[in-house]
Amino acid sequence: MTSVRIIESSLKYTSKLVNEASNKRFKESLEKAGVSIFKLPGDFVGSNNVHGEDVIVGIKGQEGESLVSESVSALQDHDNTVANQEKTKHKMNVDITDIFACPRRGWITTDRVLRLVEQHAEYQMITLVDTLGVGTVGHTRRLLDQIVTAFGKSFVQTKIVVDFHNTFGQALANIFLAVTEGRVRHIQASVSGIGATSSMRYSPHHVPTEDLVYMLNGLGYEHGIDVIKLAHAGDLILKETEQPQRSNAGGTITFWSN
Repeated sequence: MTSVRIIESSLKYTSKLVNEASNKRFKESLEKAGVSIFKLPGDFVGSNNVHGEDVIVGIKGQEGESLVSESVSALQDHDNTVANQEKTKHKMNVDITDIFACPRRGWITTDRVLRLVEQHAEYQMITLVDTLGVGTVGHTRRLLDQIVTAFGKSFVQTKIVVDFHNTFGQALANIFLAVTEGRVRHIQASVSGIGATSSMRYSPHHVPTEDLVYMLNGLGYEHGIDVIKLAHAGDLILKETEQPQRSNAGGTITFWSN
């Protein structure tokens, strides 16, 4: 059975809504559901990103350790930053955000994304983020096909993480394509869809982890997460943070359990 790794990002948002003790309790409830990889508070710099020429690159440390406290929007500035991190880049992860479109620049060319992937090929992991949630299966297939052609299937399986936002309801379809055709084995999601892009009026949200797990179960992929326990963990978090339920699977499971 093929395995995929799910990276849970909800805690970096709930940390802004509750105290440290509550966020620790949230983490424990997610761990009981089988979640083992977290994007923790402090390792994401997206809230202060400045939209550059086309694609934003935010550099962060692994598992919560912030190694670089700034995001880079222009390629020339990025080159200087990378030069200073030459000794530690194999331990660092990089986010390439706005992979399909940027609020200021419109649609992004695949060539620009490929150029950034190439510049960060020696980094530990590269997360491709559809920040606006505008990508479709067609966009995703074209981008991943070109990455596979340029860097190989093994590169995609070991280094690429996908993070599709669900603004237009395309996130699960994009993930399905990425996993089944694109050979991607690392997916970022957020329980109950917690977390929104503050610069957007209608707040596009992350793909809910519950919906992702439910889909992967149906596809026969191994991931180690119990969807029922996950749904109840999400319900706990939502009640204490007063966030809306954006997970169809999570909402249905908790409704049926009551």
